[in-house]
Amino acid sequence: MSDSNFNHIFNSYNINLKKPNKETFLHVLKTIRVKPEECVFIDDEDSNIKVAQEIGIVVIKYRDNQDLGQHLAKMGIL
Repeated sequence: MSDSNFNHIFNSYNINLKKPNKETFLHVLKTIRVKPEECVFIDDEDSNIKVAQEIGIVVIKYRDNQDLGQHLAKMGIL
């Protein structure tokens, strides 16, 4: 899977905001101008996933590449 599969990729160190701070997620949503339910967040940390879910972002808990691929395929992304 390459970066070309995604419209935007944000790394905490690039935007000077850290997860699981709610402001980090809100910054990303504002920057890409989408509603939370239109965004997919992939992470392996429960604390990060919890905050994203509370905001209404679609989440995928990362376990391994095969599992991630299956989740994305179910969503019609791959």
